[in-house]
Amino acid sequence: MKILQKNSKFSKRTLKKKVGTVQSSLSEDWINIGCLSSDLYSKFLGVTLYSLLKSCSCPEKVRVFLIDGGITEKNKEKLNFITGKYGVKIKYIKPDFSLINELKINKQYSIATYYRLCLLESVDVDKILCIDSDLIFEKDVSELFDLEFEGNAFFAVEDTNMPEKKKRNVGLSREDGYFNAGFLFVNPRKWKEEKLTQNAIEYIKDNAERIEFAEQDGLNAVSKGKWKPLDPRWNSLAKVFYYKYIPFKRLKNLKRREIIDWEKEKIVVHYASYLKPWFFIDVVPFKKRYQKYLSKTPWKGEKYEYHGIIGVYKRILDYFEFAFRKLRDTKG
Repeated sequence: MKILQKNSKFSKRTLKKKVGTVQSSLSEDWINIGCLSSDLYSKFLGVTLYSLLKSCSCPEKVRVFLIDGGITEKNKEKLNFITGKYGVKIKYIKPDFSLINELKINKQYSIATYYRLCLLESVDVDKILCIDSDLIFEKDVSELFDLEFEGNAFFAVEDTNMPEKKKRNVGLSREDGYFNAGFLFVNPRKWKEEKLTQNAIEYIKDNAERIEFAEQDGLNAVSKGKWKPLDPRWNSLAKVFYYKYIPFKRLKNLKRREIIDWEKEKIVVHYASYLKPWFFIDVVPFKKRYQKYLSKTPWKGEKYEYHGIIGVYKRILDYFEFAFRKLRDTKG
C-alpha cells in the first residue's frame, strides 16, 4: 500500500482520521467497478474506463457493472472494445425507475444522477467502487481494494471546503464530514443492511426544497456515522487546483504549497464542477491529460463539444444561465 502509506506534508495535514486497515493482498478478490451512464455520457465513461484499466496492475481482475440509461448499441460496442482489450466484460443493468422516478430533477441534474442508488441495490458483491463518468485514473486502482470496512458501509473523500451553511442544510453539524458521492468505495451488503438507498430517497422526497446536489445531499443526510474518510488523493477534485494559480485566494484548509504537493500525488482526477474538459472553451485543470486518454479510445478524433462559433456562443449562454440559476438559488 505505498500510496496510502506515503508520508508527506500533505498527507500528514489532511489525513487526520484513520483511513482503514490493510489486508495482506488482493488474493482472488475481484476489482468490482460500478458506473452509470446515459448515451450522452458514454464517451466520457469510455475515457474513465480506459484510464482505470490502463493504470491497473491487474486489469484481468476487473469486473464492470454499468447502469445503462439508454446507451446505443454503437456506443456499447465502443465501450466493450475498450474493456475487451484487457479481457474485461461489462455487465449492463437497466435502472429500476420505480425507485427514482419521483425524485427531484432539473437542467443540471437529470434522472440519470440517481442511477447510483439503483446500482447499489442491483449488485451482490463484497466490495465495489462506484464512480462518476467524469474522472480519470492516474495510478493503480487495485490498491484501494486492500481496505477493510470495519463495520462501515463505505469509504468516501470528504469535501473539507463545503460551506457550513450547506452542511446545516442537510442536517449536519460543523464537525460532521460532507463527502463527494462521485467516488464511493462500498460494502453493498452493509449498505443494504443500513437501508441507505431507501433512506436517501425518502429524505430527497421529503426535503426537495433543500436539495442542491441531488443524491449526494440525500446520502450525506442519512449516512452520518456510517462511512469512513478516504485519502483525498483518490478523489482529487479538479477545481481545487485552480487555487494554485490564484495567489490572493486560498482554500480554508489548504495552503498553496500543499495544493502543489497534492497535484503531484493525485491518484484520481475528478472533473466535478460545471466546467468540463470536453467543452471547447472550458478552462479546466488537466484538460490536456484528459484529451490524451480520449485519443486512445474509439472516440479519438472527435471534435470538442460546443466547438465552432455557434458552439462557443451556446456555451457562453450556458454560463450565464448557470450563474443566474445559482444566484436565484442563493437568494431563495
